[in-house]
Amino acid sequence: PNEEFKHLLVGQFNLRKTLIQLIDFEIAEAHQGKKASILLKVNSLQDEEMIEKLYEASQAGVKVELNLRGICSLMAGKKNLSENITAYSIVDRFLEHSRIFIFHHGGQQLLARHHTRL
Repeated sequence: PNEEFKHLLVGQFNLRKTLIQLIDFEIAEAHQGKKASILLKVNSLQDEEMIEKLYEASQAGVKVELNLRGICSLMAGKKNLSENITAYSIVDRFLEHSRIFIFHHGGQQLLARHHTRL
């Protein structure tokens, strides 16, 4: 089904498209010399399109912080590629499953959260 969601980010319907739009907004802000940042807390990061978009954001001057539960295919901290990206992998028996996306969004901090129960 072609569902429209106004307040939810749903993986199979609008998550990628919305995240790309939000990253593009941060890139535009950085190009204008404004503060731009992204904090993502996710299970893993292997999606090539998302990785390329985060590299583009880093190269534009967007500060990106990644908190991951598992595998990360992005190379953080590489000069001229991802020097504005830091990545932390968290593995612990108390680790919870919330996904969190925070964007500076022109000073009006935009927060999205997704929670999965076990």
